[in-house]
Amino acid sequence: MLRHSKISLSLSLLVLCACAPKDDTETASVIPTWTTSWGADQSAIFAFRGDRFAYLASEAHSNAIDVNSDGDQVDTFPVVVDAATQTETQISVAARGLIWVGEYLYLD
Repeated sequence: MLRHSKISLSLSLLVLCACAPKDDTETASVIPTWTTSWGADQSAIFAFRGDRFAYLASEAHSNAIDVNSDGDQVDTFPVVVDAATQTETQISVAARGLIWVGEYLYLD
């Protein structure tokens, strides 16, 4: 078991060293990330259009809030994120699906 751990650690260090910049003048690529305000589970539906994307957030994974005011916290609801401006718009209706058609987001 100990031998296996040493091999895994050595391979991990090798990968990290291979990805690191060679000197101070070289910079590594950075992918900007941020966290949205609304939670989703592993089965969340996403739709992408240019710099925007939409996904179905879950009331249960968003602090059990009743977004659409129907008396429960089990619905999914759409959230639109503009990646260029890092703004998000939560739409207060229950939805089971979503799709971009041109510039419009359609909900099911």
